[in-house]
Amino acid sequence: GPITGNGRAFFGDPSSMWRLFLIATLVRWDDATDPGEMVAAAEDLLNVIPQLHSLDSESSDMRFRIAAESAQAEVHGAYGEFPLQAIAALLLHPAMQLQPLPRSFVDVGSGAGRVLLSLAAMSTWGSITGIEVSEPLHTLAANAIGELERQGKLPSGLVSSLHAEASDPTAARALHEADVVFCYSTAFPSPDGLRLPHLSATLASTLPAGALVITTDKWLVGSCFTFQDLLTLPGSDGDDDQIQAFLWTVSGECSEWSDKAAALADIEARWMGEDACADRPDACKALMTALGIDDEDET
Repeated sequence: GPITGNGRAFFGDPSSMWRLFLIATLVRWDDATDPGEMVAAAEDLLNVIPQLHSLDSESSDMRFRIAAESAQAEVHGAYGEFPLQAIAALLLHPAMQLQPLPRSFVDVGSGAGRVLLSLAAMSTWGSITGIEVSEPLHTLAANAIGELERQGKLPSGLVSSLHAEASDPTAARALHEADVVFCYSTAFPSPDGLRLPHLSATLASTLPAGALVITTDKWLVGSCFTFQDLLTLPGSDGDDDQIQAFLWTVSGECSEWSDKAAALADIEARWMGEDACADRPDACKALMTALGIDDEDET
């Protein structure tokens, strides 16, 4: 039978009109209030594809091995897998409930597609797109999506994976239509371990005003990103492992940058001074508070 998310069924291969019916009748953001049920729904869907299921299994080792062999960590960052409990917590944040359905989600660095498929099981979206630079990981995601569609456990065309850099034209088109962009950026390359100038330039030159962006453990730079909140999420390595998720909204100022090069030049000139906190005091204060560091303790 169909996989269900929060009590509603997802049937395969819907027509356009049927998709609109699904969007109108499936779980709304304020219906999805039980993180345990949301995680269970995601696990049920991921269990259909063994290569995507457990973090503590041979399949997990396989995904990490593929990532290590197929991508340049110094360029694209190390591979990581975002915990399902953390996905549920993000979906329950008030910022996720402010914009009307249907919504478009883009995951930058989507790996084997675990986040993409978990979102499809947990809540309602108009489209869910992954952008992944590693071709083998993208292939895992694309094959899993295709198999779930064939089994009638995923609406046809709802979820997709792109083999691309975030700045490639195909990825840029997806970003230009995004309502929510997720970047598991903990291991993304950064000149100081905190700021993300290249990712910021890519997003500034592609995202529409009003989009919500989520980064983890590192923050965006540039005048068109407004810090909204910081959410401390559970990591995958025990109680002491935490992920700091920064939530940003995109302002109309991003429309000034028609390409990444122009946006990056502005960011490097105005937002990459020696003191990262001086340029982003709101995000810095939230991070220090989350880490239990007082102002006088900063060095």
